[in-house]
Amino acid sequence: MILSIEFLPIFQKHLTLKRSSINEYSIVKRAENAVGQGIDFCYMCKILGQDCKLLSFIGQDNSSQLYLDTLNKDGIDHVTVEIKDKIRENLALRYPDKVELIKDDNMRLTSDEINKFFKLVSDIILDYNIVFLSYDNINVIEDEALRFILNNASKNNIKLILRLDMINYNYILGTELDTCLVDVNTLEEILNIKLCSNSEIIKAANYLLEQNVKRAVVVIKDDNYFLVNRERVFEIEVNSLIKECINTGYLMAGVANSINREYDIEMMMRLAFACGLVKRDDLHETSLVTIKENMKKINIISYNNIE
Repeated sequence: MILSIEFLPIFQKHLTLKRSSINEYSIVKRAENAVGQGIDFCYMCKILGQDCKLLSFIGQDNSSQLYLDTLNKDGIDHVTVEIKDKIRENLALRYPDKVELIKDDNMRLTSDEINKFFKLVSDIILDYNIVFLSYDNINVIEDEALRFILNNASKNNIKLILRLDMINYNYILGTELDTCLVDVNTLEEILNIKLCSNSEIIKAANYLLEQNVKRAVVVIKDDNYFLVNRERVFEIEVNSLIKECINTGYLMAGVANSINREYDIEMMMRLAFACGLVKRDDLHETSLVTIKENMKKINIISYNNIE
């Protein structure tokens, strides 16, 4: 069983527009969905046939109710902690030549709400064998309880996977991760050096493996992706157009599925990126057949890791 912890749930409205005159547009399509890395993760796990539960906050406003209605309609198993504030509501405007995202303010959380959330995490986390964490809300992260919970999970052999950034890096020091995704800029900040070549990037990934990552480090560098484990390096070339469409939540769901099914590392990377290539707009038409077709598009170069 997999747990996805989403610290920043979003209800997002989409308006597709067409030009009706020089300075005017008309709406041709409306859509609404629940978004966030942890939420995306759950949707892809469902497609892959994995049991996954979503843990997130929920407000008391209309957007929160629409968010819950969406999860229920789509069959996403979830448990929530109520807050007084509303969850974020975004508006995506799709013009013929661009997409404009209008973001709402982040949630405001009280100390009691944060403590209640962490208590719930602590109470249920040991019931799962894999936990994906998606947290971008600094108001939530700045609490030593998170480090305690993660350490407790790691000591009980729960496989932790997440996207690493400079905020959460400070909270996972000393915690064993199974797999993480990280971009080159974050690696440079962590190590306080400029990474100018692929070999330097691989050495930086090796540093994370030596510190606390057990299985693999996935590194994003411009139009390339690397997966580094202790024996091999796997490189995927992705053109810039496709790169913009890589969905982190979907990709990490592919990682979790591979861990559960005990796939080898190359198969894990191929499946993860096949999932990541799925567009959110196409999610409800996506099946295992879609994922298998995407896997055929993944070209991998592999070579020995450098010591």
